[in-house]
Amino acid sequence: MYSLIRRELSLYFSSVSNVLMSILGALISFILYLIFLQHNLSQNFTYLKNGQEILGFWLLSGTIAVAGITTTFTGMSLLVRDIESGTIADFLVSGVSKMKIRLSYLISAYVIGVLMQVSVFGVIFSYFAIFDRVTMSLVQVGKTVGLILFTSVLWVLFNAVVTLPVHNSDNLGRFGTIIGTAAGFFATVYIPVGTLSKTAQSIIGLTPAPYVSTLFRQILMPQSGLTNEVKDLLGLTFTIKGVTLTSPDMLLMVTTIFLLFFGGLLAIGLFWRRESNVI
Repeated sequence: MYSLIRRELSLYFSSVSNVLMSILGALISFILYLIFLQHNLSQNFTYLKNGQEILGFWLLSGTIAVAGITTTFTGMSLLVRDIESGTIADFLVSGVSKMKIRLSYLISAYVIGVLMQVSVFGVIFSYFAIFDRVTMSLVQVGKTVGLILFTSVLWVLFNAVVTLPVHNSDNLGRFGTIIGTAAGFFATVYIPVGTLSKTAQSIIGLTPAPYVSTLFRQILMPQSGLTNEVKDLLGLTFTIKGVTLTSPDMLLMVTTIFLLFFGGLLAIGLFWRRESNVI
């Protein structure tokens, strides 16, 4: 199984287009922020002494979440391409069990997701550290990496389910476009969640993405001196029916949403695969 994982990682990292496309959503959000959003958002927070730092970490948190979604999707897409090309059939003929084959793709997608999120985290933070003079403690770095390690498991499971019914590269490309586009919206990286309508907030709240972004923001963004209204506006807190969720609450909610919402899709996808006679 180790050789399978090494092969899948080599296929991903040996292709520059694979790497760039997998973080395209994160790059787009960062570029949009620098070109269009930074000035406008900064004007609304001039009354805050560290407004630029707050906005920088606000963007960074959402971008890490986007990278987690898109990079693990690209990792799992290797399975779809191998099914289409017949490579999986070759593995099965060689005597490798279906369980080991599935597990190798999950592990490689997890490694890809973790490495790429850490890379995005390091690159974007370095930019803000150089140009905006923001700083971060080692405790924040450790908590951020720890959260990346945890949420990457969930995103791998999510994308494993999403790619189950996909059998060819054309459909895979369409799925990738949809996920890459939607990830930034649901992770609330293009616009502060507090500026959205209640209906839009409710729709976004049905997915794990905004809660993951909020967890990163609670670790990275300085909160001293911020009112509850500002915290709600920037997605530092999530309030449901008047109850503000704590970090453990959101971790539990993220996990629960994955288990309930995608459990049904997993059953459907597995049935589809079985009927199609593929792993």
